[in-house]
Amino acid sequence: MPILFIGIPLLAVVVLNIPSWGDRRSALWAVMAAAPIQVALAAWDAYCCLRTGMPVQSSFFGDFSVDLFSAVVLCIIGLISGVTVIVAHSNIQKSRFSFGNAMLLLMMGMNGVVMVRDVFSLYVFIEVTSTASFLLIAINKKRDGLEGAFKYYIMSAIATVLMLLSIVFLFALVGDTSFQSIAAYVAACGGQYSPTLLTALILFTVALCIKSGVVPFHTWVPDAHSSAPGPVSVMLAGVVIKVSGVYALMRIYRDVFLCNADLGRVLTVLGLVSIVVGALGALGQSDIKRMLAFPASARSDTLCWARPQAPPLALWARFSTFLTMPPLSLCCLWIPPPSFPKPVLGTWTKWGAWPRRCPSPALAVFWAFCPWQAFRPFRAFGASY
Repeated sequence: MPILFIGIPLLAVVVLNIPSWGDRRSALWAVMAAAPIQVALAAWDAYCCLRTGMPVQSSFFGDFSVDLFSAVVLCIIGLISGVTVIVAHSNIQKSRFSFGNAMLLLMMGMNGVVMVRDVFSLYVFIEVTSTASFLLIAINKKRDGLEGAFKYYIMSAIATVLMLLSIVFLFALVGDTSFQSIAAYVAACGGQYSPTLLTALILFTVALCIKSGVVPFHTWVPDAHSSAPGPVSVMLAGVVIKVSGVYALMRIYRDVFLCNADLGRVLTVLGLVSIVVGALGALGQSDIKRMLAFPASARSDTLCWARPQAPPLALWARFSTFLTMPPLSLCCLWIPPPSFPKPVLGTWTKWGAWPRRCPSPALAVFWAFCPWQAFRPFRAFGASY
């Protein structure tokens, strides 16, 4: 049942915060248990979708739906969350209990974003994801982490206001917030949008572009990601931005505004500009984490596939590619194994002769950069074509 993707992390948070709970270190173990359960449930839902040809529905405490692509995204969320919390055992020394609780809330929020089928519930789960992200960025309570979390908070607050205004306009026009009702109203307009509907479209698109870190709303991304601990950086760049930003934007574009041609052209331009600006911004960085945090092609080029003539299968295949490959490489670049020297993730000048002293980790870093360069066979070129 889709409700389990929400209920299991939420139940784990409630149980962990019982006042009489003795072992405060068990929060990470709770995440490690929830992650493989989510992967198994997502695999089962994918099997059910393939067998019946229909999405798995649930109307218990909300309207949730899991189609084949949603099941793939849910599986990836569970996989990356499990890998992140495993490495956090050695990278997060303090506040492990808070880290585990925030990770569970983050999983719940992203699962909700993937499964919901109405715009207000989408807003609620995006805010749950953002709140958990604030806590994780500042988990070490250092100055740079607090600064990065504050910048993320300010930009997210702006996106929240825009999204709420858009939902108010849509509800005033349609009288409902479900994807199906709004899509039916948009189809009835026949391309002749009223000023209110056009305003709602613009506000919702801008809000999700801020969440996605798309140029020109990308200024918070390098500070937030580079100041966060390594495991948190992998979650943010690997799945959080992609699910709460790009995935939500793709769903709204396809399922609510029915592949509006003008919106598709705007998203195409934003994707192309993000590629250029992100690449140029990365060239000027000396810090490795900050360089990887820029919205380069591995994050924003999927928006270029928002053209009305792009087949849905090609869009989802492309999204699956950039959702899976960059997180795997980020696990090598932002979460170094114990054999890596401590300053390896600092500036380029700190690397020194490390590759000659540690050839095996150096080979892992080389492999990690290959997906970003689209080298065969590291990048799924079938999806690109």
